[in-house]
Amino acid sequence: RDTIVYSTRFVREDYRASQVLKRGAGHCVHKAILLAALARALNIPCRIGIWAIRNHKLNPQTVERLGTNLLFPHASNQFMLNGTWVSVCAAFDQDMCRNTGVPVVVFDGVHDAMLPPHDLEGNQYIEYLDFLGYHEDIPVNLYLRTCPATTGRNPRISWKFKILALK
Repeated sequence: RDTIVYSTRFVREDYRASQVLKRGAGHCVHKAILLAALARALNIPCRIGIWAIRNHKLNPQTVERLGTNLLFPHASNQFMLNGTWVSVCAAFDQDMCRNTGVPVVVFDGVHDAMLPPHDLEGNQYIEYLDFLGYHEDIPVNLYLRTCPATTGRNPRISWKFKILALK
């Protein structure tokens, strides 16, 4: 989580775990892909959760660029540990959390560790709006079908994160 810094700047090849690791940067989808690959390499069952979330702390430039503070797809992971599925979101590194005043997500291997609803001052931060299930890989077709209804944007025209690179 901390050695792969959070970044929304990337190229299409960054959707491969090896490229995310090599680049050392990525957003939630990239980090979920890498984390799934690393877990599976250790024979830990892992799946990727797809969400629509609202980030109430997005900077104004990002909201202006996207036209919203609704982020879709947002990705997390779920691991099978000791016979139980445990959820974790490794999107934001410690430095980013410190710089934006949000809690660092701490994963203890027992309890779910997702992005919290409030920042360190108690203000609204992350709102999980819709859950589109757990998947073995990033479900591109689900994204293409769901994006317009979820975000009001056509992914072929305006999706800023270019998930179509996965096709």
